[in-house]
Amino acid sequence: MLDVTRLSTWIGPARILHDIDLTLAQGEIACLLGPNGAGKSTLMNTLAGLLRHRQGSVTLAGKSLDKQDAAQRVKSGIALSPEGRQVFTPLTVQENLLMGAYGRYDKAAIRQDFEQVLDMFPRLRERLLQVAGTLSGGEQQMLAIGRALMSRPTLLLLDEPSLGLAPKIVAEIFATISRLKERGVSILIAEQNAHLAVSTSSRTYLMTGGRIIKSGSSQDMLNDPAIRAAYLGEVGHH
Repeated sequence: MLDVTRLSTWIGPARILHDIDLTLAQGEIACLLGPNGAGKSTLMNTLAGLLRHRQGSVTLAGKSLDKQDAAQRVKSGIALSPEGRQVFTPLTVQENLLMGAYGRYDKAAIRQDFEQVLDMFPRLRERLLQVAGTLSGGEQQMLAIGRALMSRPTLLLLDEPSLGLAPKIVAEIFATISRLKERGVSILIAEQNAHLAVSTSSRTYLMTGGRIIKSGSSQDMLNDPAIRAAYLGEVGHH
């Protein structure tokens, strides 16, 4: 489904990502774990086409995305729910969601996806005409994920979905993420809440210093004492 091979990204003169190899099957949830500054967001932004990689390749469903910009990648099936949510604060919830379907012309299907997102996040249905800037952090996060889903992605990139949110809201959001998987959407989550991410995903990639230093099944990672000490000892503390 997603194949990333020896991907390297520079920001200005600084090389941020070093030879990243990563793969994701259809309907699989994988997580990127690592401390702040490990390069997780840079990788997410590179996959979404917001940053251009200088070396390596990105293939989605057998199709090369290397020459595609961010808008083309949305059409190819990639949607990013960015770190910090970045909803359009002056627009209503409804307008934000419809912005996610920008570039789509299948009106009936857009309507259907719109209803599905509202079924998934009933709280958004109650706030359709509310300006997004007045929503709580958790509601904005639901909106950011809902907006990403409106492009009908085959690959959903979630950058730090639990950041700054109350545990109850985080649990709700992760329950929804698990349900998305049943619809065949592949999901890559960059998370600092290691325990949550690892317990939701089937595969985990550990990042530090712009490199993937270890990858394997999430269950093995949970059982690895060294990883538990380094990453899972600080559950709930950002």
